[in-house]
Amino acid sequence: MSPLNFFFAVTASGSLYEVVYTNDRAVARKICFQGGKENNVGVGDQLNGGDIVIVTPNGLYAYSSEKRQLGGNSTAIVALFLDAEAAKACLESQDIQPLDPRWHRETEMVLATIGDDHPVFTIFIAGEHSFQYPNDTASPTTE
Repeated sequence: MSPLNFFFAVTASGSLYEVVYTNDRAVARKICFQGGKENNVGVGDQLNGGDIVIVTPNGLYAYSSEKRQLGGNSTAIVALFLDAEAAKACLESQDIQPLDPRWHRETEMVLATIGDDHPVFTIFIAGEHSFQYPNDTASPTTE
């Protein structure tokens, strides 16, 4: 089976990122912004400083496998999607929050599709940094 080539991430700041696997590297590019005050990544810009994207509940992180250091990052993850239109609908929703339970299933699907051996997308799950939803006792990737 071929590895996942792309997914979309909605963040707590009201940003939508397209995360793409291309030419043996990952690129996370902000494609839309609906929030209040924009952070240091503008629409059309990518998270700099890496060839791998680490996915955590606290955000997306660019990571340089060559330099072994973190680069740019996003704000906390609201939800992950395989479909751009579903991601845009989430972004336009009222009162989005980190790890929003309304999109638990979509996020779980992306995490499962990435898996634990993707060449450039890495899921970081450790203790308080796990994808835990309110009233959940297990990470979506282990259910």
